[in-house]
Amino acid sequence: MSSSQETPSFTSTASGSIDASYNRLTKTLTYKITFSGISGTGATAAHIHGLGEPGVSAGVLQTFPNFPLLVTSGTYSGTLLIDGVKITEEFLLAGRYYMNIHSVAKPGGEIRGQLILSKQ
Repeated sequence: MSSSQETPSFTSTASGSIDASYNRLTKTLTYKITFSGISGTGATAAHIHGLGEPGVSAGVLQTFPNFPLLVTSGTYSGTLLIDGVKITEEFLLAGRYYMNIHSVAKPGGEIRGQLILSKQ
């Protein structure tokens, strides 16, 4: 996750990573987000957005409940049922969703990372 992946891109020292896996049998996405260097008073929200390829902005599909707010670094993990309505397996596997973290300084998103799952 970086500011260069935001649309439009910009320069920030904030960064992050997403470690995610998807279980096709249970339709469950499991994820862990690690972030640091969020500007100002820290994170104000975090979401999954879609449909949006790299360089394309998209609407919020899922807000992360209990995301650590007003901190500049931390971790957050959870699971999400891929319901086939709001978020579909087809588009998840095609990499058409992204996660981002918002801040006061960058309300549209300070860092973004495309949700790309590799086959294992």
